[in-house]
Amino acid sequence: MTEKEFEQRIDAAADRFEKNITEKWNNNKCFRRSMKSISIMAEAGLLLGAGHLAARGYKTAAAWCAGLGIVGVIADIINYK
Repeated sequence: MTEKEFEQRIDAAADRFEKNITEKWNNNKCFRRSMKSISIMAEAGLLLGAGHLAARGYKTAAAWCAGLGIVGVIADIINYK
């Protein structure tokens, strides 16, 4: 198998995956809610982690975690359906 054939197979698999996920997102309310819940839990984890990092003196890492968590929460609020 050449590198070009390998890349074509990877691209085809990625396209199928994207199509399947998009179809599930559009047609399955339970899937959509599950994915949004996972996103919210990850953002909450970032915010909680920021608090723990700040308490231990890792201010830069805490600022990054807090910033990413806040951006994620804002994105979820903007894209809420």
